[in-house]
Amino acid sequence: MGAPVRWWVAGRRLEPWGRASVRLPTTPIFAHGWRIPVYHWYRRLADMRRTLPVVALGDFTMLLPEDEQVYAFTRCHEDTELLVVANFSDAGADPAFADAESWCHERLLLANCGGVPDEATLRLRPWELRAYMRRRPTG
Repeated sequence: MGAPVRWWVAGRRLEPWGRASVRLPTTPIFAHGWRIPVYHWYRRLADMRRTLPVVALGDFTMLLPEDEQVYAFTRCHEDTELLVVANFSDAGADPAFADAESWCHERLLLANCGGVPDEATLRLRPWELRAYMRRRPTG
C-alpha cells in the first residue's frame, strides 16, 4: 500500500516525507489524483499496522495474480478480513474476483482518492487504492 515518493536522508534513516526542518506541504503532492500528503499516508499505514492485528499478522492471499492492471489481496486473521485493491493504470478498472461485490458496503479503512464514487461496485478510478475491513463470513 505504498506509493512512489522522493526519499530524504535524515540522520541514518530515509524518510519519505522530507527533512524534519522542512514544513510539510498542505496541498496534495501525489500525481494521478492522490488526496493525501505522503507523510500522512505513511502515518495512517503505520497506525493501521500497530492497531489492527489483521494488517500485521493476517494470512496473505493474492486475488488476481495474472492481472497487470489491478493489484488485489486479502489478509485474514481470526474473525477479521482485510481487502486491499489498487488500480495501477490511467484507466478505470472493475476488479473481478469471487466476492468483489460483497465488499462494497464494508468499512472503508483507507482510500487515496477521497470518497468512493459508486458504493454499489468496486469500480476503481485511475490510480485509486482502497482498503476495506469486515468480519469474516461464517459458514
